[in-house]
Amino acid sequence: MTNWFRPLAVVALATFTLSACSLFGDDEEQIIVAELVDFEPQFEGEELWSASVGDGVGDHASRLRPAVGYDKVFAASRDGVVKALDQATGDTVWEVHVGERDTDRWFGGYRSAMVSGAVTVAYKKVFLGTERGFVIGLDAETGEEAWRVAVAGEVLAPPAVANGIVVANTLSGKIFGIDAESGEELWSFEGAVPPLTLRGSGTPAIDNGAVFAGTSDGKLTAIFLERGFQIWEEQVTLPVGTNDLERMVDVDADVLTGGDTVYAVAYNGDLVAAEMRSGRERWKRPYSSYQGMVMDGFQIYLSSSSSYVFAIDRRDATELWANRELENRQITTPAFVSRYVIVGDFEGYLHWLDANTGQFMARMHIDSDGLYATPVIDGDVAYLQTRGGDVYAIKTP
Repeated sequence: MTNWFRPLAVVALATFTLSACSLFGDDEEQIIVAELVDFEPQFEGEELWSASVGDGVGDHASRLRPAVGYDKVFAASRDGVVKALDQATGDTVWEVHVGERDTDRWFGGYRSAMVSGAVTVAYKKVFLGTERGFVIGLDAETGEEAWRVAVAGEVLAPPAVANGIVVANTLSGKIFGIDAESGEELWSFEGAVPPLTLRGSGTPAIDNGAVFAGTSDGKLTAIFLERGFQIWEEQVTLPVGTNDLERMVDVDADVLTGGDTVYAVAYNGDLVAAEMRSGRERWKRPYSSYQGMVMDGFQIYLSSSSSYVFAIDRRDATELWANRELENRQITTPAFVSRYVIVGDFEGYLHWLDANTGQFMARMHIDSDGLYATPVIDGDVAYLQTRGGDVYAIKTP
């Protein structure tokens, strides 16, 4: 998921000048970034280790996040460095570069791979996508490239994997099904793309033999995993407004499934729960998000476009609590660890919120480069990747 617009350069809600609270000039609407509030911490997070993975993403909107599997933490940099780190120590197990060799340089080297959709681990492989339109599979034990396939579009979100099929969602509106073992393209599905959209896409959900994906025209679509044909389509949000900017309704957040229900949220729009088999709407509530949400039990925890955090009962959409103290701090998609909801922000702070009340419980400054991607949880440890390319393992007591 990203929060940058295409094809025009548009100054909007999610583009910030990080050095000041007043972000726009006198001729533009001012957006104020909330100052951090004081509170009495209930505990302290513990840094277990940190490691560097390349040069990070710089000023690009890539939301690179690590993945955990096979006693390793896998992470990638935008330029193409991919590392496997020992999960216990953070030591490098292997390192490869997935960029193409640069034969024009006197001293060689690699061209930037422009990795943006990274990473996913399954079937003893590491899967990632690039803005150059490649999906790549690496051996999880050695880092050796197993296959590389070109797809018609930039891959900005980590692929989804199930039943031996890698599903890549692209910026062009096309979704591809790829054989996880061989890299063979099995099918493709093409959706509509409006004139102006957020520069982003979410990772689809795979459940009960179907792929559930959000689209840039505000829809949730179900696709047969084995064949790639459409099962149903549901409008999450209808475009409203007098110009293309106001009418953007991208479903860029990762789609979630729980029981027999699919959950999707749109920018400038709504959070919707749809019946998995038919797409029939079960409920809809006005929440706008491009970051996304996480589910634990019957609760959905959502980061809104304004960087509010909401807890919602997924059975009937009752709002359980709201925390608005991080307004416009570009918070990450929430993660759930132990009894807490955690989010990172653009200044590199990690915030722990009580899952029952939304109150702040702890705060930790991780890295001044900022946190942009959702924390990845394994047990009581959160694995974070900063914009500068560092990976941290943070334990919650």
